[in-house]
Amino acid sequence: MSRNSRPETMLHGYRSGPDCAAPPRPAFRAAGTGVPGIAVSWQSGACFPYRSATLGNMADRRPGPDRDRILVAQLTGTAGHHARWRELTGDEEAAAVAELRELAGGRGDLLAEVAGILEGASEGELNEPIARQSAGLCRKAGADPEAIPAWIEEGRRRKANANRPPFSDPHYRRPGRQADT
Repeated sequence: MSRNSRPETMLHGYRSGPDCAAPPRPAFRAAGTGVPGIAVSWQSGACFPYRSATLGNMADRRPGPDRDRILVAQLTGTAGHHARWRELTGDEEAAAVAELRELAGGRGDLLAEVAGILEGASEGELNEPIARQSAGLCRKAGADPEAIPAWIEEGRRRKANANRPPFSDPHYRRPGRQADT
């Protein structure tokens, strides 16, 4: 059977088919160059090294904890959006709590995480009143009160780590020089 009689399909500008089942050998040369390559553009007639027509969105295959992280970020942003440098009115507070409840979808553990991290990481900072108001909104929206103290400690730990110098600080890399502590 000749090469031209085999069925081929085009995938994003690359050929695929029986001849393209495996990636080319390292001896394969990119068209017009002496440089080894894996795949070349469709103009040179090279094969795409993968058989799958769609690799899919990798985020769709991720487990639940990543989705929880996204939800925590959304809850944090929503709570911060509703917080003010003044006391909230009854209507503002009710709207904020309702939005947080709806967004959380019954996940009191995530509301507790947001409340605890905000309180722990903002202690002694200029934005502490805003963070405390945001945390209060999360508490009113249904945060798990038993989980909040552990998340406050986690917020403190994260704040302490954020205040440390970066690992790549040249002050700490030079041989023979003592660190100022």
